[in-house]
Amino acid sequence: MRIIAVAVWLVCLLTLACRLGQPKGWPIALAGPDEAVHLKVWVAVWSVQSIAVARLMIGRYGQPEEVHSDRMVWLDRWPWKRIVVSAEASQTPLEQVVDYRVPEGKLRDLQRFSPNLRVDAEQRELSSSSDREDYNRLALNLADDVVGGRLTPAQAKRFFEQTVRLSSAGKSSPYTKRLFFVTLPEEADPARLERF
Repeated sequence: MRIIAVAVWLVCLLTLACRLGQPKGWPIALAGPDEAVHLKVWVAVWSVQSIAVARLMIGRYGQPEEVHSDRMVWLDRWPWKRIVVSAEASQTPLEQVVDYRVPEGKLRDLQRFSPNLRVDAEQRELSSSSDREDYNRLALNLADDVVGGRLTPAQAKRFFEQTVRLSSAGKSSPYTKRLFFVTLPEEADPARLERF
C-alpha cells in the first residue's frame, strides 16, 4: 500500500514539473548548492495538500527563492513580504507574511481572534496560515479591522466563519480578494513603490 502511495506522489510531482516546463528533477534544479533536495525525500515527506498548495503558488508567483525538503519560500511577491509552503500534512500549509506593525495593546485581541495569526514585533510582521490564499487575505484584513478598532475579536471571528461558510456555497467577499491596508515597510524602496 505504501508503495502505491509513493508512486502516486511521484506521478504528481513529475506531472507538476512537466507542466511547469522544468526538468523532471525540478526540486533539485530549484535548490541552491547547499540545499540539494532529493526527489525521494519530497515524495516521502510532502503531503498531497502541500504539493497542491505549492503548485498553486508556483503558478501564481513563479519559482520560489528557497527550496528545502520541508518548505518552499517566496520573497517579496507583492503584497506578500514572504510566502512559505510547508511540507507538513496540516490544515495550514500556506503562511503569508506582510509588513505590519501591531501595537502591543492589540496582541491579545489578535490572539483571541485567530490562532492562525502570528505577530513578529521585532521584524514588524503579521502573518496568517491556512490552506488557501483567500482565507489568509480574509484573516489579515480582519486582523487590520481588529487593530484599527473597527471590529472586536469576537466580531472578526464570526465574520471569518460566516465568510468561509458563504465561500463554500460559492459566494465571495471583497475581504478575500485583496488586502485593504498598505503593506509596505516604513522605509519603503521607491523602486518597489513604482512597480506596484
